[in-house]
Amino acid sequence: MAKPIPVLLAVFVAIALVAGCAPAAAPAETSQPTTPTAPTVPTTIQAPASETFKLEAQSLWGVGTGPYIRIDRIIKSLYAATDGRLDITLHPVGAVVASGELLDAVDAGLLDLSFCWGGNWLGKNTALALFACGPSGVVGLTPWLHASWLLEADGLDQYQRVYDDLGENVRVNFWGLGSGQEGLGWFKQPISSLKDFQKLKYRTLGVGALMYKEMGISVVSVAGGEIIPSLEKGIIDAAEYSDPISDLTLGLPDVAKYVYYPGMHQCVGVEELLVNRDAWNELPEDIQETIDYVLAGSLLPGWSLVMQQSAEALIEMETNHGVHIMTTPADIVQASTEAWDRVVAQERAANPSFDRVYESLLAYSKNVVHAQRTVYSADQDALFEHYFPAG
Repeated sequence: MAKPIPVLLAVFVAIALVAGCAPAAAPAETSQPTTPTAPTVPTTIQAPASETFKLEAQSLWGVGTGPYIRIDRIIKSLYAATDGRLDITLHPVGAVVASGELLDAVDAGLLDLSFCWGGNWLGKNTALALFACGPSGVVGLTPWLHASWLLEADGLDQYQRVYDDLGENVRVNFWGLGSGQEGLGWFKQPISSLKDFQKLKYRTLGVGALMYKEMGISVVSVAGGEIIPSLEKGIIDAAEYSDPISDLTLGLPDVAKYVYYPGMHQCVGVEELLVNRDAWNELPEDIQETIDYVLAGSLLPGWSLVMQQSAEALIEMETNHGVHIMTTPADIVQASTEAWDRVVAQERAANPSFDRVYESLLAYSKNVVHAQRTVYSADQDALFEHYFPAG
């Protein structure tokens, strides 16, 4: 038998090994899964059992995309950290079920787990927007502060309660910080004000669509795969999609030459892992702990990959596609925040889950955002201009 290895040490060694790769159990007594919290160091060390647990997973993303690369790294880390006892087969988008059916498939046990995104289930409960795609930073949070609310406050508990309210047979955790703050989008001609924006037909989805409609924008909802032909045919005049690397891969620089940052429709949002509760309960406690450790440990490597890809994509856009990277007019940013406040008021009145989660966010953010602004308030614009002056 292999010499026992502390769970915490094994996990971080595995993450370090896997993160460097080039991209392209005796079972504990079962019980209902508890909401994942910030991991604590195990107080006892047990030799790993020999039983192997084989699980079937599907990704919301396709092979070769940034999220798929990060998911693949997580699965390899889990395999290494459990000495091969947790063996997850990953299927790309659409391989088992359609992307819109992932939640139902995990709930029913057709899939054991799915690496996906809660923004796809807003039709079931709009409170999921506060985890997946929060406008205006929800309440001024950065992506990392939003993750801190999930890990250090009651955010993950709130997340699980939303799925419990829906009667879904799933356990939720998160494995990535998404794309961070998205851009306002791609335009065929430059704009200089909210008034210019209001003259255009604009593609967006989700709660962002509600926010922009409140601003007097003519919103047209089309699927991601229809954005390019819709711009070419004049069905829409402008569109937002995702982060720079995703926008570049989709082909947006070929049909529109003006891209505006920032957008306020999605400033924070995490990528989620849904696990069928019955499948989760069959896993030994040490494997359950290892999963939560690896997910938490994946956040920084994943974010680092997103930032590197974004930087490279922006250079590619400007250098090889003639794209003009523009700053969103100030009156659009201000109107976005005010419109989001109106959407929040409507949702809090209509949806108890939304109201409960938003109250939790407010309570956490009041002190934490204040600390961020007070202690960690370096002026990045001034520093950048100092070290990299224009011209």
